[in-house]
Amino acid sequence: MKRVGLVLVALLMLGTASNASNTWVGGASGDWSNPANWSTATQPSSSETAVINNAVVTADVPAAFGQLILSNVANSNATLLVNNPSVTLVIAKSSTEDVSGAYADPAIGTLDLRAGSVRVYNTSGTNGEYRLSHSYTATCQGTIKLSGVGILDLDVLSKGDKAAVNSTFVGTGGTLIIRNQINKFGLVSGGYSGFHLGSSLLAPGGIGTVGAQIGVGLSQNTDFFADTGTLEFDIASATSYDQIKGRGTCDLTDGAALSVQFLAGYTPAAQASWDLWVPYDANSSGAGIPTLRVPTGYNAGDFSLAWLDMVSDPNGWADTLRLTYVPEPAALVMLVGGLGWLLIRRKAA
Repeated sequence: MKRVGLVLVALLMLGTASNASNTWVGGASGDWSNPANWSTATQPSSSETAVINNAVVTADVPAAFGQLILSNVANSNATLLVNNPSVTLVIAKSSTEDVSGAYADPAIGTLDLRAGSVRVYNTSGTNGEYRLSHSYTATCQGTIKLSGVGILDLDVLSKGDKAAVNSTFVGTGGTLIIRNQINKFGLVSGGYSGFHLGSSLLAPGGIGTVGAQIGVGLSQNTDFFADTGTLEFDIASATSYDQIKGRGTCDLTDGAALSVQFLAGYTPAAQASWDLWVPYDANSSGAGIPTLRVPTGYNAGDFSLAWLDMVSDPNGWADTLRLTYVPEPAALVMLVGGLGWLLIRRKAA
């Protein structure tokens, strides 16, 4: 997942109200690197807030800036476009406050990630957060578009405040890495909107990492819709594996896939099991069995995938998605036969 090449570094220091603004004046579209496109005739610095209104700005060079506002103008098409496989946008900060990629009041801009990668984190070790909105007004409609081979790597993805009805994540490809939780995609204006993965891939904790647990809707019930996307789980042992803790419904009924990878040469014992989706409380439930993609060398018939009712609740909902390794009888016969043959050869020697 590492990208060699240009690194676009954005140091967001939310709460630094004294940051001067450096506003895009380069017309309807253009490159970040052109000084003439900015109101100060130079690229935004680490002590400035970069403001983009009514323009599509392409991240094309390394850069460092203090805060990013993707439009605070109504009906704006403000967009930050990342469409180069060698460009990495890193949004980081050192304080304990939230990190928001599209932070404004209201935030109505778009992060359009088609290639390359965007990483949002907090250098103090707390959660870096990308908020799609940051307002209680009805005009909130921040958007993330993830497509192609883009990689969006976040500690927290948050819809923002409850009035953010139109804020949305649009996944038509690419990989979404969540290291902590998906938050506040629940109750809005009296109804549930939920989180939709689209056709993107969700990798809890990253790809090729061990034992990540993330949450979905822990602070506010969030129905999770995998749509036609893929959930990828890395498994390193019987006790160390990726896991999602959900508060709301996990809906896997629309053609979703579940991909499993065994790490570091791990070979599971027969009847080994892993609870991949677990409930946060009695309000959690699950529906649908996704298409199972198993590690190389295994057959789908070697595994059982089922929703189990593990938490007592008044509705009797199934709430835990468990994967169990159940080798086919033929495979067990071959395994036992092979071990027996080795024993005979050893005795003969």
